[in-house]
Amino acid sequence: MTVQSYFYRDQEGREIGPLDLATLAKFRFSGVLNGDTMIRAADSTEWKPCQEVIADLPPTSTATVVPEVSTSGQLTGRRTGWKFRAFAVVALAIFVAIHFFMRAVDRQTVTMGLLEIDSAKLTWAEKTNRGLSAIPTANDLLPYLYLAPYSKFPVHPQGGAYVINAVKDLPESTKFGSLLSTDYSESRMKRLNAIRQANGE
Repeated sequence: MTVQSYFYRDQEGREIGPLDLATLAKFRFSGVLNGDTMIRAADSTEWKPCQEVIADLPPTSTATVVPEVSTSGQLTGRRTGWKFRAFAVVALAIFVAIHFFMRAVDRQTVTMGLLEIDSAKLTWAEKTNRGLSAIPTANDLLPYLYLAPYSKFPVHPQGGAYVINAVKDLPESTKFGSLLSTDYSESRMKRLNAIRQANGE
């Protein structure tokens, strides 16, 4: 026995189907279809109001089920697609937040490294009577690193590097440039003046 199938027109005029009568009944009593929704049998070109095709019977289930139907007549996963898109948006927002947070942490780490290098450089110049134009090496500064004395030179995050520069110049980062202001410390200026005078510059 062949089961009769049907099509209906949605609010945008698209034909949705084929669907069996039981599915149409579920749609009717769950609110997907109303009494004026036009329906036709698959083997007919005549459109009739839903109320003429489906009798006003009580729903067979108390649960409200509103499945989504594609224009090709097959049930789709629109709800699943919506959840996936929402998850993707949230994941992207979390990724961006983590990226900027880590970048801020890296900038702070680099700033602390630059301060340590600059302080060690000034101390090196004072202890070894070097002038403002002298450029120490990383090994020269090791004894004067107050956060890692006699240990190791500060490690730059994200594969960058520290540029020591001359005593009179601020150290720099290859990724962030010079994060220190030239007048970041009044005591630094005093130490530079003392070095200049000590070396007759």
